Amino acid sequence: MISKYGINLLIIFLFSINTYAQTTFSIEGLIVDQEKKTPVELSTISLILKDKIFKKVNSDKEGKFLLKEIEKGNYVLKVQSPGYIDLLIPINDLSANLVLNNLLLEEKIESLDEVIIEGSSNDKLIERKNGKVIVRVDADIMNKGASMIDIMENIPLVDVDENGTISMRGSTDVRVYINGKPTQRSLDQLSPVNISKVELITSPSAKWDADGSSIINVIMKKNRERGLNINGNFTYTQGIFSKYRSSLSANYTVDKFSFNSSISHNKSKNYFEGRTEDFLNNILQITENINRADDLSFNFGVDYFLNDNNQFFVNYNRSFSSPEAISSFDVNTTTRSFHETDYDYNNHNLNVGYKKILDGENHFLDIEAYFVWSPNESESEKISEGTIGNNTLLYDYNGSGNLAQFNIDYQKEISSKHSIDLGVQSSFQDIDQFLENTSINNPTFPDFALDYKFSRDIIAGYFNYNGTFDKWSLSAGLRTEYVKRDLGLNNENFDYDYTQFYPSVFVSNTINDTNSISFNYNRRLVRPQHWQLTTIPKYFSPTSFAVRNPELQPSYINAVELYHTYRKNGFTLSTTAYFKNMNDRISHIQRPSDANSDIYIFTLENIESDNSYGLEVYTRWKINNWYTTTNTIDANNAVIRTIIDSEIIERDFTSYYLRSYNRFKWKKHNFQLNFRYKGNAVFPQGKRNPYGKVDFGYSKRIFNGNGNLAVQVYDIFNTYNPEYEIRTDNAYRLGKFEPESRRLRISISYNFKSNKTKNIKRKKRNSIERRDVNGVQF
Repeated sequence: MISKYGINLLIIFLFSINTYAQTTFSIEGLIVDQEKKTPVELSTISLILKDKIFKKVNSDKEGKFLLKEIEKGNYVLKVQSPGYIDLLIPINDLSANLVLNNLLLEEKIESLDEVIIEGSSNDKLIERKNGKVIVRVDADIMNKGASMIDIMENIPLVDVDENGTISMRGSTDVRVYINGKPTQRSLDQLSPVNISKVELITSPSAKWDADGSSIINVIMKKNRERGLNINGNFTYTQGIFSKYRSSLSANYTVDKFSFNSSISHNKSKNYFEGRTEDFLNNILQITENINRADDLSFNFGVDYFLNDNNQFFVNYNRSFSSPEAISSFDVNTTTRSFHETDYDYNNHNLNVGYKKILDGENHFLDIEAYFVWSPNESESEKISEGTIGNNTLLYDYNGSGNLAQFNIDYQKEISSKHSIDLGVQSSFQDIDQFLENTSINNPTFPDFALDYKFSRDIIAGYFNYNGTFDKWSLSAGLRTEYVKRDLGLNNENFDYDYTQFYPSVFVSNTINDTNSISFNYNRRLVRPQHWQLTTIPKYFSPTSFAVRNPELQPSYINAVELYHTYRKNGFTLSTTAYFKNMNDRISHIQRPSDANSDIYIFTLENIESDNSYGLEVYTRWKINNWYTTTNTIDANNAVIRTIIDSEIIERDFTSYYLRSYNRFKWKKHNFQLNFRYKGNAVFPQGKRNPYGKVDFGYSKRIFNGNGNLAVQVYDIFNTYNPEYEIRTDNAYRLGKFEPESRRLRISISYNFKSNKTKNIKRKKRNSIERRDVNGVQF
């Protein structure tokens, strides 16, 4: 009988022979989330030899991986997964099969990507990344089936007035983008159910066009599930009039192709009433306005994944809009006039591009081209006294517009802590319009015709550096732009060329687990929009017209921000302080008409520099599992200058805006109660009094979880009635607006997935789509 010691010696001897004969080896392991202790699938495991990737595999759904046929030597094992810190494991003198169990990945907390306000564990409602606030539109009950104007009202930092004008930090110089691209589409043409999130960018990096004091970037959803997915939505809104909104979107992903399409239709009718009394001139004006909209939009796109590192895509959008409005003005109960406006807008959007990952997901190249063309657009205005058929003023606009933009962007990760971005961008815009004015007995604006031609060419380049140093992070960039603007009004030319540099700096420090601070500076400009450069008169009311200024020049902005974030035990507090200096600000000018002293003409002019500063406070408190409250306060102080009756007026004003979002969960039911309050707002001619409103929303999953029902009630107590007071040397006016703010909305959506639908298991398809040319995260 062989003793147990003999058996052990035999096993050791046989193992030694096998090891001696083996020339290649394997490395296997298990990737695990450090906190949740759950497997991490689709991680990239790279075996690095002499600074080059020797072998690379992905972990499976159980977090396991296997690298085979590895020769003896010294290696570095690198584990990467989106949302986690890279893990580096040195392997010295590999001479046997290696088993690495429970490789723990730590969740990445970017010092530049600090969260301001988090949502629930499933829905991240609001967060801040690199100088921008990101709002998850689909996580807010009040946004389900809402119009884009309603959605904008629900977003912190954004102010929407009774006319639908959007402003941020007291400025209306806000530029709206869709998926990082400039747009000429009406926001109401977008289907809200297809919107993923909205980015509020108060400190844009050098990648962005330098125009605008702030940027609102609307990110559309892009479904990446295999098989067929169809989502339908129908929304009914009842105010004074009924409104309807419907949409249908579908995507189909198979093999290397992903197809997506959507169609949306909006049909609405809105009512607005206003009352203005001028005590100095004994004028009482009552205004009623009815706006109708009929919008149709269609979108189709194809993505082709040649392999894990190469993607081609094309996306086309076609939209039609035919809004019309009728305003009636009753002046001193004796004279009644009407203003009828009809529009016919249509435009095409085409986006084509190629994206390539060169060496790891942080080393890539983007090439894109974006085209917008709007043929045969028209607008007409009719001003009548007594009856609509008795026209005293007629305008007819006809024209077309084109925009072409090209981008080449490159990003390189120099090391795990340092990276660079650089790129070039060019855009070419052309507007061609013709206005014919056939006035009848109108002394303010006699007959004339205007041939309007506008073009603006921009050539730009940028460079960005991003680095981390222990608890500090730095992002610094520089953008330069050459702009050539040509403007022709009949036989007069108003051309303007300029070259400028726009630096930006972003510094962040993680003090400890609960506190972090950041500072940023950037320089930007506000370019006059093409419609601000025309001499086309715009009718406001029987007592006011607007005429723009073709000699306007850009305004330049220097802005700094400092913010602090505190997070602990489900409570988040973030405070942001900012200062902004604007040189040659484009301001509104008011003067009496030369032909009729009872009529005011509003125009635009470059005024001396203005300063503004403000404070923004965000708090989120998850009190328990069923109640979370989020509250925001925005306060802005500014010194503005304008010209009224040839006199320069300077006013110092402070405005503030309070919001409270209260979310309740009970079983499968979700409730939300929103409160908004706008404080006093002062403008050069006068002030606006405080007002507020309360909204309520309810949401529930239906159809076995495949659908959703949402009900919202806006302005429950009917308190959204702005009042204003204007005092000048020539007028003392009190006014009140009563928009159609109290509404009931019901929205139903349903999502269909084919039986073969399953999540795409290709991580690279997600990583290759992570950014667009402006660094937007999808």
